[in-house]
Amino acid sequence: MRKIIFLAACLLPVILHAQGGFIIKGKVGHLNPPAMAYLFYSKDASHAAANRGQDSVLIHDGVFTFAGNVSPIGWAQLVVKHRGSAEPDDLEKGDALFLYLEPAVITVQAEDSLKHAMIGGSVLNDDNARLEAMLKPVYVKGDTLRAACLRKTPEERKDRAFAKWLTEREDELDKEKMAVYKQFISTHLDSYMALLAFKQWVLGYNIDLSTAEADLHKFKPALQSSPLGVSAMERIEKARKTSVGAMAMDFSQPDVDGHMVKLSDFQGKYVLLDFWASWCGPCRMENPNVVAVYNKYKGSHFTILSVSMDYPGKRDKWLAAIREDKLEWTQVSDLKGFDNPVAQLYDIQGIPTNFLLDPTGRILAVNVMGDELDKKIGEVLKTRL
Repeated sequence: MRKIIFLAACLLPVILHAQGGFIIKGKVGHLNPPAMAYLFYSKDASHAAANRGQDSVLIHDGVFTFAGNVSPIGWAQLVVKHRGSAEPDDLEKGDALFLYLEPAVITVQAEDSLKHAMIGGSVLNDDNARLEAMLKPVYVKGDTLRAACLRKTPEERKDRAFAKWLTEREDELDKEKMAVYKQFISTHLDSYMALLAFKQWVLGYNIDLSTAEADLHKFKPALQSSPLGVSAMERIEKARKTSVGAMAMDFSQPDVDGHMVKLSDFQGKYVLLDFWASWCGPCRMENPNVVAVYNKYKGSHFTILSVSMDYPGKRDKWLAAIREDKLEWTQVSDLKGFDNPVAQLYDIQGIPTNFLLDPTGRILAVNVMGDELDKKIGEVLKTRL
């Protein structure tokens, strides 16, 4: 815990503007020591570990205060331990609230719990509340779908017909969610929240490169030139390098036996470059489709190279998933999760993600899954005959 010393209130606007500073003024009931508040935050809109900060403070009569810097916006998780300090692993059991940070005096007030808190003094959080209200009907449908899935037995969830039905419903919800994001963005082109939604979702898993740059240029010039706007443009440029027609970038990674494997080792074959992880539910649901196309086409100048996004210390889970899902093709990973340099090279935003490559390494298709995967591979191999 560190002390935070404030200057006179009349100087606060100058300091906040000059340094990109935020202040959080919290009030949760009438809590007193040993009750503590914890703040875990990012100093910008990224999730990079180097840009993260944390702080903690005792609560007196429900009141606590935090201060820090953001450039130009950030995010935070505020946690209150009503009965005092805790080990780091125990914090997730605390009373928590997610909020965005901006150069402002942000108020957080609740009668009894952060879960019922009202956030004030922040345009960014006001905009986020409007967006969340628009998304609520989609969330309700998602909760209903998850409940239906949980009612199934483990064996029923493995059924391919059910998996296909579930994937189709999830795709429908994703389309509804994207429509909400686009509606919000189109009416808030002067809002950091809209730009953040644009970068995270419209420029997320599947970018439409035919409209992405033009859509970015619809935002106010000040937003386009902000660090968030610049990073959005960088995301578009990266996506171009892994779009249909581009040449796949070579890399090397260790396989399950520690031998280094290069993508270029497979030149001369059609290759499905597949990004997945043992912890990824949608990946495990897609794996039977991948196994099926491998078994069907592996003798026809076709193979698969899978890159795992499993995390440090999870080698056993990675190997177990390979055995359980019967993934007989080449598997590589450095077990660094999304910090895997191959994932960063290909700017992987979510998994499962795949790229179908021709024998020269040119990208033929991106994120083709389910029945469409079989159809696409069948088409490209037919043209070879």
